[in-house]
Amino acid sequence: AYFGLKYKICARGERQVENSGACESCPIGTFSGDEDSLLCSRCNSGRYSSTFGLSECLECPANTFAPSTGTTECEVCPRGQESSPGALKCTS
Repeated sequence: AYFGLKYKICARGERQVENSGACESCPIGTFSGDEDSLLCSRCNSGRYSSTFGLSECLECPANTFAPSTGTTECEVCPRGQESSPGALKCTS
């Protein structure tokens, strides 16, 4: 399927660099859970990636939250509010 293009099977946490035959680590805020991935995916809400090359995003711990995708660190709940692990928001 890659007629004449350079191609390399990349490890989990990496993506292929287009037409170079090389792999690179997924940037922070993203992950690649499959070998041989062309793209890195943004972390889902409630999860984060603060380092390069993750094969899965980490769940935000209790009393923190990540309201959007592609989060690089979880936000701490405001005073008087709390959350369960993997939360999208905090509650009173």
